[in-house]
Amino acid sequence: MIRAADRTASYRAAVALALVGLLVGVTGVSAQARPRVQGVNASASITSSESGIRFTSRTVAIPSATVHRYLIGVSKTGVFKFRRAAGPLARLKPGKVMFLKGSDALLVTRIRHSGHQLLVSTKPASLPQLIKAGKIRFSGKPNFDHAFAAPIIVPPGKAAAAAFVRPAYPYMGVAAARSAKAPSITISVQGSSGPFGYSLSFTPDVNKLEVSGVICFQWGSICSNGPSNGLSIEVNISGYIDVGKDAASIAVNGGRITHSSVSLTDLHAHLKLTYTAARGTGPDSGGDPPVFHLPVGIDLTIPGELPIYLKLQTAVLIKLGLSSTHSVLRGGVQYNSTGSDTVVDSGSKVSGTGSGNGPTGKILDNSDGGTGPTVALGAGGVVVAVQFPKIGVGLGTRAVNAIGYLDMITALGQTAAGSIAGGGCTYDLFWSAGGGFELQAGPIGLATPRKILIPTNGKQFSRHFNVPGC
Repeated sequence: MIRAADRTASYRAAVALALVGLLVGVTGVSAQARPRVQGVNASASITSSESGIRFTSRTVAIPSATVHRYLIGVSKTGVFKFRRAAGPLARLKPGKVMFLKGSDALLVTRIRHSGHQLLVSTKPASLPQLIKAGKIRFSGKPNFDHAFAAPIIVPPGKAAAAAFVRPAYPYMGVAAARSAKAPSITISVQGSSGPFGYSLSFTPDVNKLEVSGVICFQWGSICSNGPSNGLSIEVNISGYIDVGKDAASIAVNGGRITHSSVSLTDLHAHLKLTYTAARGTGPDSGGDPPVFHLPVGIDLTIPGELPIYLKLQTAVLIKLGLSSTHSVLRGGVQYNSTGSDTVVDSGSKVSGTGSGNGPTGKILDNSDGGTGPTVALGAGGVVVAVQFPKIGVGLGTRAVNAIGYLDMITALGQTAAGSIAGGGCTYDLFWSAGGGFELQAGPIGLATPRKILIPTNGKQFSRHFNVPGC
């Protein structure tokens, strides 16, 4: 028989392993040279340049005027419906890259005709599939007032995902976006993915983006309604990011990305995270789900002809282990952080620099933070780790494609001794700012190991707390 003290120690060891695991592993135009293109978006205070761009032979460029005139529907699964195969649209076929100037780049997988209408099935294209050589640079303060929600991963086979919706920004251009969307409108995303449910709101205010909402996991339960028999957890998130300046540089040569860098200067972040984990009358199985990546991101247009976007994404890792039925574990953390980061991929290695300090804040518990009490007869443990913000640079509206990202990961582990062992909890907080490079296309991703940039010693910030009356 395992004693309560031994079970508590095993939960603490499992918490530590889960935290370390997350922090270590998450995560038909001619090929002639083109002139340098300058782009300026006055509302966003971002300047960009494109020089020496040579498109691949598989690229078919579709002018913005053609898109505005003939595009009549877009599905979440990446099917584009055009009124007819007008102009360069007639040259599209499987294997070609449909380059919608200024808005998107997509690899064509299927062509169909319905009467006079043209249906083009696509998946996200990578930058080397679009251009053979060239350099892209941008820098400045992003304006979140013109951000929009973009799907990252769309589950196949859902009727709602396959339905066509009227095209909007970015396919219809900035003028359409301004007429359809007033500044500082809240972007709300909600839905479910496997055992996870989510409802989040993003409220932009020029350089600042506020976030609030809930992500929940259920095993034998209904999201946000508590466990019917098994394990469940509700994670509430609120806070903001205030971006000083973003910059990126991307070079393509010989059909591959030879150099890229992403930097954030003077980023201010505030995060409040609270959770309620519970077990009902059923078994404690199923408490080790994979990392949940929010299937919707927030995108910002970078001015220019190539469809480069600044992307904000979120991921959550949850681990649950509750030895006794009718257990409820509660906790949280609240902090502020500032810093500047740069990550560089030279083609042979990934490097980076960071400046800033660890987070300043406090653990939230029943006595200091209003989370409510932890109630557990036996020992239990929970890990909640949130990757927010994750700010990346990518091609097109649906994926980050081998260009780079910078992020912050906050991980909180709670171990409850249980009333049999005298009660009390311990909390372990881990935090770091880092970055890396990845190829993400739907649910499959390849990535370089994440590099910790803050703390500057390459080791995550960590604190241990004993709370006698949790």
